[in-house]
Amino acid sequence: MKQAHDYEDWPLPIFQLNRNLTILASSKQARHIFKESPVFTGLLEEGSRQKAVEFLNPANVAEPIELTFISIDGELLVMDVYCKWESGDIANAIAVPKDRQFARVSKQLTHLRTRLSETNYDLLLEKERTDALLQNVRELSAPCIKLDHQRLLIPLFGLIDLQKMETVMPRILESVYRHDGQTVIFDLTAMDDIDNDGLVQLKALFQSLSIMGITISISGVHPKHAKRLHELNTSLHATFAVSLQDVLLNEH
Repeated sequence: MKQAHDYEDWPLPIFQLNRNLTILASSKQARHIFKESPVFTGLLEEGSRQKAVEFLNPANVAEPIELTFISIDGELLVMDVYCKWESGDIANAIAVPKDRQFARVSKQLTHLRTRLSETNYDLLLEKERTDALLQNVRELSAPCIKLDHQRLLIPLFGLIDLQKMETVMPRILESVYRHDGQTVIFDLTAMDDIDNDGLVQLKALFQSLSIMGITISISGVHPKHAKRLHELNTSLHATFAVSLQDVLLNEH
């Protein structure tokens, strides 16, 4: 079991909880972002509290869950929460911030798509706006999150196709070079599907990072993606993990 001091310098909000969701320990980042609370649910917006209680259960093997937190300034923060039980009594919960701009643009895109399905009013103008938002979503579908001076986290969202990879690949390479990272963790938990052209481009991205001397870790692979991604592991020096929390906790 990790001791309280092991959490102090984590770059992400992390909490050690018991079965009653009492906070036993937390990282400095968690205390900086959230108001003080003796229990984990006290950090959450009311609508997320019951979701957290159901998710943070030793018998639960569900996927990571999206919860809405309340910051120390009263701001609502949407985060993906990962949980790993060290035993039946102690859990490690990690909160990974969602890209706010991505969430905002995605909401706008959903609104526009609904309007287009209900009316053809000013259809051409709406289509142009939708196309522009789609391009923005592609650009924001692979945010680069700096975990520490060596590691970068890049969650991949949605469909991985040629258009998206051509958009995000230069941004990813530039971000990795700018941050001078040594290890890049790609989390595929939120990835929907991957087509043939997207797979080719993803392989090219991994090859480019390998040439740059970057160590690659891949987490959150769904069973439906495993067979297609298998060929990447035959030609690249990449490590695979079941979930993001396994990578973070094992490498820390």
